[in-house]
Amino acid sequence: MCVSSPHDSSPVVNNPQSEKLEATDRGLLTEEEICLYYRVVRNHGTKEEYVSRLTSPKLGAIGQLKEGRKVLFCEGLDALEAWGEWDLIYKLCREALTLGLEGTPSPFFVCDLQIWRKFAASASKVTDSDR
Repeated sequence: MCVSSPHDSSPVVNNPQSEKLEATDRGLLTEEEICLYYRVVRNHGTKEEYVSRLTSPKLGAIGQLKEGRKVLFCEGLDALEAWGEWDLIYKLCREALTLGLEGTPSPFFVCDLQIWRKFAASASKVTDSDR
């Protein structure tokens, strides 16, 4: 495909292959994209893959909460509950509920009843040595 440049009379050749790569080489940006990625990993990957990604610093559940995105965290807790991963649920909830205690404004999700319920349920199932 040839396209003329507005400042040059010579045609510029656009490579459709490179355009396709540029369009896809931008990473996961929106909450919807990140949640879709995690749904695919949950449904087609292993539990270990899902858990390792869920606990990653940037695109993990806590990292997304710090950016004000709560959907992944809640979906992650549901998946972990289905797998009986109470230790990890306890750890993630505890970390989420302590966000904002460093002097920053308290995040909106601290008041979320679902997080408190999962935290209480996981605390009742975690051994004392794990706390």
